[in-house]
Amino acid sequence: MRSFMYADGYVRIKIWGSGVERFLVMCSRKKMSLWDIEAQGKFIFVNMRLKDFFNCRKLARKAGIRAVVVERHGLPFFMPKLVRRSFMIVGFVLFLLVWFVSTNMLLHIRLEGNYSISEDVFKDFLKEQGVYVGMWKKDIPLEELEKEIRKEFDLVTWTSGKLDGTVLIISMKENEKLVPQEQEKPAYGSSIYATADGIISSIYVRNGVPMVKKGTEVKKGDLLVDGKVPVYNEAQEVAYYQYYEADADIGIETTIPVDYRLNKVYVTKSYTGRQSEGNYFFIGQKIYRNIWKDRTFKYRDFVLAPKKSLTWDTISVGFGTFEVYEYVKMEKEYTKEEAKMLLEKEFEKNNVILIEKGVQILEKNVTIDVIMEKWALTGTMKVIMPAFNHKLIEEPEEINDSEGI
Repeated sequence: MRSFMYADGYVRIKIWGSGVERFLVMCSRKKMSLWDIEAQGKFIFVNMRLKDFFNCRKLARKAGIRAVVVERHGLPFFMPKLVRRSFMIVGFVLFLLVWFVSTNMLLHIRLEGNYSISEDVFKDFLKEQGVYVGMWKKDIPLEELEKEIRKEFDLVTWTSGKLDGTVLIISMKENEKLVPQEQEKPAYGSSIYATADGIISSIYVRNGVPMVKKGTEVKKGDLLVDGKVPVYNEAQEVAYYQYYEADADIGIETTIPVDYRLNKVYVTKSYTGRQSEGNYFFIGQKIYRNIWKDRTFKYRDFVLAPKKSLTWDTISVGFGTFEVYEYVKMEKEYTKEEAKMLLEKEFEKNNVILIEKGVQILEKNVTIDVIMEKWALTGTMKVIMPAFNHKLIEEPEEINDSEGI
């Protein structure tokens, strides 16, 4: 009986007045269910089915009594609360579902002992074998996979695969005799060549033969310091050459071009004041939103509120709320002052980088103007910079012995 009452809903009411007894009698004649009747002073407490409570209003007025509800019981009162908290319940169910699914999936692959086989090559091989992140763990053929690895890669002499939670760990050992060793560079030394046109402003050679001096004008590709050092015999003829790694500090005074461009028109955001809120849940870095909250906004920004999450292995799962702000795009043009400020800021930022690289700026000659519908900062800079690089000496020069003494 109580279960039916709970399903239909019932209330406990407090009644008082001169016609309480008459009211109870009239309810009984109408075959209304009344139970747990209790008297407390001038008040009577009684339980009544919800539909009977709505039907007894005329009887209460006729009997001259007053009634108020003091308790509510049953599904009709519980369901609205449940509906109001529906997203929390759905979110919790989804969380449990995601947790169950993700713990049975492969979420990461870790390789150990692969020194000569790159991870990209190995993961492509795994995809060919049907092993990839996101697959079910029960579908991973570990024993067959170990055999295929040894069969595909001759360098691998031993391999082992195991599952640690949602991570597949593949350990291997390579045959060191078959691992290709880095080729030794020819022991012929190197020389230093110019990488820009200019004038030698300073030169200090620690190793090698200087081919230029301070004040020498050089072109790009000119030899500055030779790593091939001649050794002379008693007749002051070249007997043979010794080869070194040329080493020097060289400053070259040169001119470099300057060219920075900025579109005259830029797009900015103008917020309309319209906004909405929504809920989301996330798995790792992937966020899933209820998009119907913002589908009426063509352009919008999202702000994620702090979230609650649960982390296990390498995956985080959780939920939170977000706010959506609508905006419209507006086109504006930079004024000359705004363009000058932005271009000079970028120009000075680049100059700081040059100075950090050891470049000494001697002179700046730049202008700001409109070129091809864009604001442009153009010109040149005179600088002193280490404009040189090393090149290997490929083959030693042989000395003809027949020309000696």
